[in-house]
Amino acid sequence: MQDAPHSDTTQEISPSKVLLQSASHSAQRSILNASHCDIQSRQLIENALKDPIAKIPAVFKQNYYQFQYRHQKSYLKQVNYVAQLAFLIYFWADHFVIPDVSALSGMTRVMAILIGCSLNFFLFKYVRQIQWLDLILPLSTSVSAIIWFELLLHSTSAWISTYLYASVILIVLGNLSIQVHFRRSLITSALISVVILYGVYRLSSLQDFYIFLLVYTPILLFSIYIAWINTLNARKNFLRALLEDWNYHILNEMAQTDELTQLHNRRHFMHAVGHLIQACCHESTAALLIFDVDRFKVINDTYGHDVGDRVLRSIAEVSQREMRQGDILARFGGE
Repeated sequence: MQDAPHSDTTQEISPSKVLLQSASHSAQRSILNASHCDIQSRQLIENALKDPIAKIPAVFKQNYYQFQYRHQKSYLKQVNYVAQLAFLIYFWADHFVIPDVSALSGMTRVMAILIGCSLNFFLFKYVRQIQWLDLILPLSTSVSAIIWFELLLHSTSAWISTYLYASVILIVLGNLSIQVHFRRSLITSALISVVILYGVYRLSSLQDFYIFLLVYTPILLFSIYIAWINTLNARKNFLRALLEDWNYHILNEMAQTDELTQLHNRRHFMHAVGHLIQACCHESTAALLIFDVDRFKVINDTYGHDVGDRVLRSIAEVSQREMRQGDILARFGGE
């Protein structure tokens, strides 16, 4: 059968409409390339799922990033805006705890939020790499920590030594958005911690610094654990989706392929016919050729069904070689 341009119309003219809708759904959600639908790929996926750290196989890394971009972009965008709102709300804490720099705090925070929102809008609209979007909040948290400690350095309030402990929220916030790369969370955690600890060191005595360090360390480790669980769950969710996609591709292929000749089967043929009839009614034509094997029953009776099967496979191979690339060859039934 000669293929023809597909029509967008989906009328009920063939019993395979459900199959058509299923294929459309698959195209929208598929994360696995057809070239990877082999036993080796499945083994890689299953081994990765058994791995305690669920390491993504190199061949699926790009699929992983695309999957995370599709599923995590909205969350990362929301959590970034919420974090910026929290940074602005802390102005009221500054107003009561360090009133001598309240005006400076207000102007600095408003300017930082305006710049941050603009950057967020630009990055989430134009950047397609989830690896970079995953780092926006940790990096902006580091900048927020620098701003906050600079405000504290300009204040003479007696409450500063107590107010310093509010900075632990920064490390938790910085690791909250990590979803893709755990190693990067270790780097950003180190960066945020250096900013916080250096600020505390400058604002307190050595004894107070050690006490703060004792309080800060468990919270740091807890926040890193959060980042680890987030990335581990993200990997496992991707691998499960990948395995489900592999199963879908294989089952879909089995449902449309004749087992003996490896040609399209009758179901796929009926689906293609229905689709092509719609196209032919509007903009194109198609040709249909049906043939069978002469005296095939004699071959089966004389040489047996095994030889008959070999004959059918040979005819299928010859026919495939003679078909054009856009044509559709199917086994309708029997010979």
